[in-house]
Formats: sequence, C-alpha cells, structure tokens
Amino acid sequence: MPKVRSQGFTLLETLISLIIISLILILSFPLFRTIHNVNYYEELSVRQMFSFLQEEVNRAREVSVLSNTIYIIDDINRKIIIEQYENLVRRRVNSSGHEVLLQNVEAIHVTNHTNSIMIKLQMEGGGVYQKNIHRTVP
Repeated sequence: MPKVRSQGFTLLETLISLIIISLILILSFPLFRTIHNVNYYEELSVRQMFSFLQEEVNRAREVSVLSNTIYIIDDINRKIIIEQYENLVRRRVNSSGHEVLLQNVEAIHVTNHTNSIMIKLQMEGGGVYQKNIHRTVP
C-alpha cells in the first residue's frame, strides 16, 4: 500500500477558517465599543432628567429656585419640588411622594438666571453635567 503524505490545508479548510475568524471579528467590534463607553447609561439618564425638567418648566405657571432646590407651580396649582435627597434627585408633588429622577448624584447646584435655570450635576463616578433649562418670563 502506497504511503499517503498529507501536508498543509485544503482550500476548503482555509476558507471555512477565514469565514469563522471574520464573523468573530465583525461581531466582537460592537461589543468592544460598548465596553469602552461605560458612562453611556449615566449620560443617557442625565439627559433624560434634563429633558423631563425642561418639559416641567415649560408647563409651569411659576418657577423659583432656593438653595439648590427648584420650586414649580404647575397649571393645576400643584407645588412641585425638585431637590437632592441623599444621592438622588427626586421630585415631590404637594410635599408628598418620592419620584426618583436620577441616582448616584454627589452634588447638584442650581442657579437662577433671568430667562433660564442653570443646573450643574456632579455624579459619584466623577462625571459633571451642566444644562440651562430655558423658561418664559411673564
């Protein structure tokens, strides 16, 4: 019986291994990008809270700021308070309830300007976010 020598790979084996490696690389790229961007969910939560506050101020009849707390009177005369409570930013209506708007907040600084309210958030992870909430002045 003649001796058969098998050296190297066949073309089919090479193509299959190249397809598998390509698929692994293509599918792993988005995974590496999400791992790299750890603060994505924090930024998304902060943007959502800023958007909610802008809508709240737009619907308000009266808005005032006192010692880093926002006081809002809405169109049906509810007194809404937005304040920091421990490491949360919470919303209270008529001094009751406890609706959490944002978590992991180290400090909140609210400054009243003529046509806007500037909110600066410092997060526990070190992130700092700032937004001017625009309002109409009667």
